Amino acid sequence: MSIGESAGEGSTRGAVAAPGEGPSWAVFLGLALGLALLRFLRLGEWGLWVDEAHTLHDALAPGGLSPLNYPLGYLVTQWSIALCGGSLDEWTLRLAPAVFGALGILLTFWAFAPQVGRRRAGLAALMLGACSWHLYWSQSARAYTLAQDLALLGGGLVVRGVFAQRRSRYFAGLAIAAAAGLAHPSAAVLLPVWLFGPALLQWLGVELPGERELGRVLALGAVVLALGGGWGLAVWRDYLSAKEGASVAHFLLTTGYYVTPLVGLSALVGGLVAIARRDPADLLGVTVCAVVGVLGVAASLFVRVTAQYVFVALPWILVLATAPLELAPVRARRWATALFLALLLVPAAADTALYFGPRHGNRPRWSEAYAYVWSERGPYDLVVGMAAPVGEYYLRPGSHYLRSHRAMVRLNPYFRYVPAHWARQGRRTWYVVRREDLATWEPEDRERILETLDEQCRLVRTFPVRYTPRDLDVRVYVRGPDGVAP
Repeated sequence: MSIGESAGEGSTRGAVAAPGEGPSWAVFLGLALGLALLRFLRLGEWGLWVDEAHTLHDALAPGGLSPLNYPLGYLVTQWSIALCGGSLDEWTLRLAPAVFGALGILLTFWAFAPQVGRRRAGLAALMLGACSWHLYWSQSARAYTLAQDLALLGGGLVVRGVFAQRRSRYFAGLAIAAAAGLAHPSAAVLLPVWLFGPALLQWLGVELPGERELGRVLALGAVVLALGGGWGLAVWRDYLSAKEGASVAHFLLTTGYYVTPLVGLSALVGGLVAIARRDPADLLGVTVCAVVGVLGVAASLFVRVTAQYVFVALPWILVLATAPLELAPVRARRWATALFLALLLVPAAADTALYFGPRHGNRPRWSEAYAYVWSERGPYDLVVGMAAPVGEYYLRPGSHYLRSHRAMVRLNPYFRYVPAHWARQGRRTWYVVRREDLATWEPEDRERILETLDEQCRLVRTFPVRYTPRDLDVRVYVRGPDGVAP
């Protein structure tokens, strides 16, 4: 089978549902676009979390657009603030990620329809629309949805260029895929796939442009990697110095949780089906997932890596998860699709309902905790808290210089002796704490701060987040005249 033939089949396959196949691709795409609107629901109601405060600071602080700081995402944040008249509220900061998140659902359909057919592409878009993980990053002031969109756009053009043997599309796709790394470096790991994927397909017996053309592509790939290698090493060194707690288990567990075991299992089966059939379209998806997964595991041997760094591969995972449907006989497709929707989409919909309900957007309630301290503190009270950039945002309204703390004292492992120092001053002190964050402290330091909180302070408020695997509750303690005497 040639790539051109595959492209032709992919563009028409699933356009009209055959008897017994169930809903057509248009139904799935329509539902997916409806779910895309959820990205704007309660967009400004969730309080900021730490990395969002960092985004605001780095986007507006002098020198914040260093290539090592992923300038494309910060430029978009600047434009969004300017578009909204200079407002620095939560809604403004999250507007662009929400737009890119909604657009990513449509791009998922566009990117994969020529490869796997409109029906499977529509199902993948529907799954992305219902995914609370995608919803979370669509409602966070970070550039992950922008990076994912550029990866989808670049990958879609690359595949179209290879399938249709259109050189201009291929190179345009490579340029966009490279730009995705300027939104977030995690997207840059896909560039080698698009550079060297054609060689893999040719090895599998798929017809490609002549050997001379393929040689030029491989030579271009070597040049691109050589030019970008210095930037990649600088980013890695910066990350290596900032992150601690290397753990392969942490990476695998967080990725498994957010992808979900059922989707992961379905994608694994889909990958095995693609390998057995030597299907070129799905094998590209297998390659994407394998490269991202292997690099994630390798990095987690040295630094703390979480699922967010493989978020860029989520659309490819979802497309592979639809591949097992191809195993069902045509007359059983209706029942197979119904079972697929029940097993994968119903839990996702329930999870999304919890996201907007008791999970409070899957975020610690820092804004409410610091607002409470703001309303209760006296003029000479001291505030010591975690998520200090967020505290600065809420304790100093209108400020965007959030990495320097004037309204409060930072509480983290590097400032572990601060509570004991200030306790000797006799001032009433407020502590804003998420106790799970203490897990990364050294045992001795953790015991010391817990002793201070439990024996010398009074717990005055708890801001709970329910039904999450992590303890996201934020607690407010007070020490001094209204607390337990030192």
